[in-house]
Amino acid sequence: MASKRCPLCRKVSESHAVRCGCGYQFGQDIEETFRLLDTQFRKGIGMAMTGSVFVLVGVALIALMVAAPRGVPVLYLSIGGWIAGFVMLARGLGLTTRARSSKRELEKQRQLPAMRVVAR
Repeated sequence: MASKRCPLCRKVSESHAVRCGCGYQFGQDIEETFRLLDTQFRKGIGMAMTGSVFVLVGVALIALMVAAPRGVPVLYLSIGGWIAGFVMLARGLGLTTRARSSKRELEKQRQLPAMRVVAR
């Protein structure tokens, strides 16, 4: 029997698995899965936006340090903001990418034509 791919985390599970490691329960209604993917997409967008803000704050702190007459010692804070910002940005973009590709795959499954019995 074929293995299963989780639509939320995209990890492959064994064919007899009932639940993925991320918490997704296989065999859910497709509409419920779409709702979960929409939630994951919104979470990823929020995380990416927050990461962008952290990066911008880090840049602003560097500019403040350079522009201040006595030099404001915020180098470590700005570097920390950059690191945290880029990590959050990357994780958020990863979530949105996984959600979009899973939704595309589920849309293809939903659009399959209905089976018909053809008698000869």
